[in-house]
Amino acid sequence: MTGPNEGGIDWDNPIGGQPVQDVSAIPGVVGFSIVVPPKSLGDLVGVYATPATDGGLGAVDFVYDLDRGRVVVGEGLWDFPPDHWREWVDSVVATSDAAALRTPSPSEGSEIVFGSAQTYALANGRLGLLTTSEDGKQSDIQWPEPSGVQVVVQGPNLSVDHATEIAQEIAASL
Repeated sequence: MTGPNEGGIDWDNPIGGQPVQDVSAIPGVVGFSIVVPPKSLGDLVGVYATPATDGGLGAVDFVYDLDRGRVVVGEGLWDFPPDHWREWVDSVVATSDAAALRTPSPSEGSEIVFGSAQTYALANGRLGLLTTSEDGKQSDIQWPEPSGVQVVVQGPNLSVDHATEIAQEIAASL
């Protein structure tokens, strides 16, 4: 059991969702078809979903224990128009510096804080946003798929190399 880290994320269930026993039931709960079904990434230790509600977007997290540590592959519907992805990514990268990145989230206007951000080209031609904590110990990468689903790969101790390796593996399989 990993539990919360200093940032307050519970890596056993990052979205605070309900456990899902039947993966085929996920679309009915979250309101979209999953893009990255559980595959051979490693030991799948949990699947959690939050339902789509009036005014709220559903989401699903697949939690894995890999040789690289705890990894979460999350999916949810885009929370802003897809044609604004490149513009938003460029603005995040432009405001990124070695001290801290503070930029409004596209949906909530809340701050997202990381140490650095960069664009990253995925094997399937998608543009990813790769962010890394100020201390360099935690990275994540996210990208949109044409279906309207945004995919994120994250973990409590996920390095840049591991984040991009897993993202490339997923992208190549789509």
